[in-house]
Amino acid sequence: MNESTAEKKDTLRIGDTEFLSECRKMLDEGQTVLVTAKGGSMFPLIHDGDKVLLEKTDSPHVGDAVLALTAEGKYVLHRIVGIEGEKCTLRGDANLVKTESCLLQDIAGAAAAIIREGRTIICNSRHERLKVRLWEMAFPFRRVLLRLMK
Repeated sequence: MNESTAEKKDTLRIGDTEFLSECRKMLDEGQTVLVTAKGGSMFPLIHDGDKVLLEKTDSPHVGDAVLALTAEGKYVLHRIVGIEGEKCTLRGDANLVKTESCLLQDIAGAAAAIIREGRTIICNSRHERLKVRLWEMAFPFRRVLLRLMK
């Protein structure tokens, strides 16, 4: 048996839902969780392949990137764009129309840091909060901006 076959045999593969459910349990226990971002829905603020450090949050705010279980039963790492009572509206930074909804209690954790190419970006820093606000203000122009960035 060659090394790559042994490596494949020792690898456990689980689906995203099971993995993220386990992440939620860990967050509920007060642990931090490091996940790898998949896809482009959070571009340009979170890139495909970035590592995202998640922490439990008791008071999520508009602008926070959160791991949440949506009303459709799917976990997403998207940004809170609205909170009305117990209901949150989420949208990926690159999404132009599509939003998801969840309840506050369905938010597993919030992004505390993003690790990209060995550099750590603190999500709650003034600089990052400003980038999030500017990106939100640019919403009507995102289609053009996203084309230019890609």
